Amino acid sequence: MKSDRPLTHDERKASEAAFRGLPFDPSWSQSARAVYDGIVKAMAKKGNSPVVPTDIELQSEPAEAGRNGPAVRMAGLERIEGNEGEGRSSQQMTTETAASHDHPSRMQLRSRREAIEAGVLLDVTPMAQRLGLNFAVGMTRPLWDFGIEPDPELSDEECEARIRDVLMAVRLRLACLKDPTPLVEVPVLLTFPPEPIPQVFPIYALFHTDPVDAESLLLMHPGEVMFAKFSPSHN
Repeated sequence: MKSDRPLTHDERKASEAAFRGLPFDPSWSQSARAVYDGIVKAMAKKGNSPVVPTDIELQSEPAEAGRNGPAVRMAGLERIEGNEGEGRSSQQMTTETAASHDHPSRMQLRSRREAIEAGVLLDVTPMAQRLGLNFAVGMTRPLWDFGIEPDPELSDEECEARIRDVLMAVRLRLACLKDPTPLVEVPVLLTFPPEPIPQVFPIYALFHTDPVDAESLLLMHPGEVMFAKFSPSHN
């Protein structure tokens, strides 16, 4: 069985290229080729389309509790600064559904709860807290469709086990961090039917401050992440 290790730079690039339907770069390593081919084969068997690339910009900004939190911009969840009324939170969320989900229009959602009600975010907070993650935790729809429920024949118990595997991988990855960072790559071992051997499936965990649920964690499909920019604040 493969060890649970962080992906190399080439393997990460290869996985992102495969999820987006981009060609393989011949300069990448043989292990990156194996990752690329495995993802392409798995997506072809499940009939999944490549995930539309998403831009993410992270900027450190003061949170109400005096901590610094990231401002998020992504196709699934986007933060904008509110400029109406005093006392209103400067961190508000809008959500744009992916074209692949037949909802091309933009929906203005101001919190993760609204995103959950709209079906673009799946809440896994109860299980996450039972496993020791003291945040409001949500999974984006692309991550859920590909990582949690890749096969419609999976039972509820099997999907629950996959959620648990993802959350445990996130918890262990966060415990190993020496320095806190808002965006974390998390390698997860998951099986993708009909292949019985677990494969390394990289996901991303993004810390953010929600206007309703406060400290929150967003788990994303790797194809949703295009780039991240960090601008440290200076007190």
